[in-house]
This record gives sequence, C-alpha cells and structure tokens, in this order.
Amino acid sequence: MDLDQIEERIKKLEEEIAKFEEQELRNIESIKNEIKQLDTHEFTDQVKQHFLMLNVQREYSIKFLFEKIGKVKTKAVAYFNKFLIIQKEIHFLLQSINNNALTDLFVLAKNSLLFQKEVANMFQRFYHQVENSLTGL
Repeated sequence: MDLDQIEERIKKLEEEIAKFEEQELRNIESIKNEIKQLDTHEFTDQVKQHFLMLNVQREYSIKFLFEKIGKVKTKAVAYFNKFLIIQKEIHFLLQSINNNALTDLFVLAKNSLLFQKEVANMFQRFYHQVENSLTGL
C-alpha cells in the first residue's frame, strides 16, 4: 500500500465518520424533537385537564347562579304579588275613608249651618226680649 491509498482510505474513513456524526446528530435531534413533542403533549394534556376542570367548575357555578336567580325571582314575584294585594287593600280602605269622611264633612257642615242659624235665632230672640224689656221700662 502506498501513501496515496492510505490517504484515500483515511479520507473515506473521515467521510464515513462525518456521515456517521451527521446521522448521529440527526438521530439526537429527532430524539430531542420527540422529547419536546412528548413534553408538549404532556403539557397540552395537563392544560386540557385544567380547562376541563375549569369548565366543570364554571358550569357548576353558572348552574348555581341560575338556581339562586330563580329562587330570588320566585321570592320577588311573591313579594310583588303581596305588594299589589296590600296596595289594593289600601286603595279600598282610602276610598271607604274618603267616602265616609265626605259624608261626615257634609253632615258636619249641615249641622254647623243649622247650629249657626239656631244661635242667630236665639240671639235675635234675646235681642228682641232685651229691646222689649228696655222699651217697657
């Protein structure tokens, strides 16, 4: 073997080593990518689990809120109905009071006029009696 053949063989070996290194680097990169994908899948699975848990909590919270709103609405409707009933009763009471008060005021005014007339008549009689008694002296 001469020197050229040895150099050629060394070059071939170096090329094979370079190819082997490239192949190993590609293998290492593919392994790293697989690890990243596994990490990414694991991370996405965890995120999915968290979102699922949050969705369940959100659904429960919304359901709870709607139940509370329904109960409050029912109570509000009941109180509003009671308010309407009380308002009608107050209206009828005020109407009856107004009717009775108007009647009482009318009667009182008539009685007052009669009383004033009687007082005026009594004063006139008294005045005539005093006048007659003074003129008779």
